[in-house]
Amino acid sequence: MPDASKTSVEPASLAVPAKPVAIQTPEEPKAEVAQKVKRAPQSMDEDQHFMKAQAAQKALRASGNRVSALRSRSAAFPLELAYRLIMMYSLRSDWVLDPFVGTGTTLVAAAISGRNGVGYEVEAGLIEEARKRILACQPLSTEILEERLQAHRQFMYQREWKQGKGRQKKESGGNQSSYWNETLQVPVVTRQETRIVWEVVNEIREIQSPSSSGTLKRGYVFDVQMERFTSKGSESPF
Repeated sequence: MPDASKTSVEPASLAVPAKPVAIQTPEEPKAEVAQKVKRAPQSMDEDQHFMKAQAAQKALRASGNRVSALRSRSAAFPLELAYRLIMMYSLRSDWVLDPFVGTGTTLVAAAISGRNGVGYEVEAGLIEEARKRILACQPLSTEILEERLQAHRQFMYQREWKQGKGRQKKESGGNQSSYWNETLQVPVVTRQETRIVWEVVNEIREIQSPSSSGTLKRGYVFDVQMERFTSKGSESPF
């Protein structure tokens, strides 16, 4: 019979529990197998549909939706951003250079603000899209000024009401709170603003258009002729 005093008993805290054995059954495939099974077509009809969808996507990337494809490579930004900066840092008839034309947003902003433009672009499709936008921007220049004029009318109307000299002054035949710009047919705040004259695009002349030969085959150069802006009028209280 063994001596109990010599028998070593391992404390319960040091005992290493047995690791559970993972039992994999055929009904529970691995995650990778499950994903492959999920993606695999379940029938010949689905297989053909999948192949047709792949072919359609390839054709779309190759020749469809060309404008979206060009925009994805053009880093386009809002026209208002370029328009404001050009108006702030240049004068009418100045030259604006855009070495990365893209879809032509900068040169469109230059044209509608009365600046001449020079642009370069390595993508033939992009430079052609930019050319079309620039040549078609004449109505846009008028639209932008009409919106600015309407916003100014609303500002002046609210200003005179706040000063308590709105409709009452007009009905009595006087308006001492503002001056009048005869060209734009709007009231203005200061005497200097009575001489303001706006201009819109009259003509855009192509000096150099994109071509298949020459040093500027991916370049575009134009100058702008402006004319005096005349408002078409609006439903304004003035």
